[in-house]
Amino acid sequence: MTISIANVSIANDNFGDWVTRTNLIADAMTNYVVTVDSNATVGNAVITGSFQTDNLYADILSGGAIGSKGLLTFDTNTTFSGTTTTISGNFISNSSNIFLGIAANVQITGANATHDILKANSTTNKLYFGQISTSSISDFNISGVANGEVIYYDNATSMWVNIDPSSLDGIVSPAIQIISGLGLTGGANLASDVTLNVGAGNGIAVDADSLRVVAGNSQLVSNSSGVWLIQSGINHNSLNNYNANQHIDHTSIIVSGGTGLAGSGDLTSNVELTINVNSLSTNSTPTQATTYVPAWNGTSHVKVPLAKIGIGKQHEFVHARYMEPRFTNGPSLGFLETANNFVQAATIDFDPTTTEYAQFSWIMPDNWNEGTLTAKFGWSHGNTATNFGVSWGIRAVALADGDDLDSAFGANAVVSDLGSASYDKYLLTAESPSFTVAGSPTAGELVTFEIFRQTANTNDNMTVNARLHGIKLYMTTDNNIGG
Repeated sequence: MTISIANVSIANDNFGDWVTRTNLIADAMTNYVVTVDSNATVGNAVITGSFQTDNLYADILSGGAIGSKGLLTFDTNTTFSGTTTTISGNFISNSSNIFLGIAANVQITGANATHDILKANSTTNKLYFGQISTSSISDFNISGVANGEVIYYDNATSMWVNIDPSSLDGIVSPAIQIISGLGLTGGANLASDVTLNVGAGNGIAVDADSLRVVAGNSQLVSNSSGVWLIQSGINHNSLNNYNANQHIDHTSIIVSGGTGLAGSGDLTSNVELTINVNSLSTNSTPTQATTYVPAWNGTSHVKVPLAKIGIGKQHEFVHARYMEPRFTNGPSLGFLETANNFVQAATIDFDPTTTEYAQFSWIMPDNWNEGTLTAKFGWSHGNTATNFGVSWGIRAVALADGDDLDSAFGANAVVSDLGSASYDKYLLTAESPSFTVAGSPTAGELVTFEIFRQTANTNDNMTVNARLHGIKLYMTTDNNIGG
């Protein structure tokens, strides 16, 4: 420790300055310098005074005989600071704990091999925690131990832990026993594998591949084929829950085909019945509304009135040559024969620029429901490179007795179709929109139809004649009386 005291120059300073300097030296000697009490026993050092910021700076602190090292006792809290603190003798703490703060090394001089837990290595001068031998441990102090828990070494954590044994998979106390009950032999504790056997006894017989329970004249046999009850002198009809209606002689029950069916046989085998129309009586004048025929509607068997057979949407084909070109703006008649197979086609050819018309008349069937109609157009065309669109139209008017022949047609129904560069092909349009027959049409009346090519339609752009082969006319019938 160094205390700096300003030098005093007697020649230059007055007496007051000399006194001040003397007092400073006395204060430093009293409060900042380590002194040894000469009256004390040799070897004991007494530190007197206080030290600035509670720090003592010295290379070596020693006691005992002068020039040698002995015990150094700290009666108050002492803080060691620095990178390394070396203790070459005994280190004694008057308190119950020794606290070593953060330091780069704690070195212990000398080796100690008498303890299993804490050992000092004389080569490295460091403390080591050695392996704990359970034989040297007299007690465990595990907090939170519940009744029945055990302590075991966990390899995953390398620690001794306490745990309820019932939570450990596969750990069962070997004191637990498997005890054989009635009909069984064997049994032992769980210290090793346990085998139970079916044991022979009163009423029980054990064979190599079966087990028999014998009671009087009856035996219950269990083997690889199943379980069997063997009883001599058994009366089937006296068994519990016997139902005579469920136990019959199958040869005494005969299944026979009735009216309209053929086939018969008893219940010892399958019986096949077939429909036999010849066994039915003949009705030469059936009433369509009250006479039925059997049918299958896809999900169940139903009866259908005879009047409803063959009704619904129907169609008729009308050939182009059944049509007459109109005197005003009528199409021309066409005829062609193919080059290879000489297939002939008679057509009506409609101009690409002028809307032309052809007509035909037809007596509507008596079973027509007098509803709307639709049509498809069969057609072809000759050679052309581009623009293949054609628009076909149809309309109709009904004429009854006394009606004016010059009656107006109903609204047009138009459908467009496309040809192709591959010419001389038969083409069929989609079904046209529905159209209504003008007038007051009824079943059995005359209806005149007019067919035309609607050249003004934007979809009609083919620059050659469109050849009409015929139309498929669709209607709906509501009975099968007319025709």
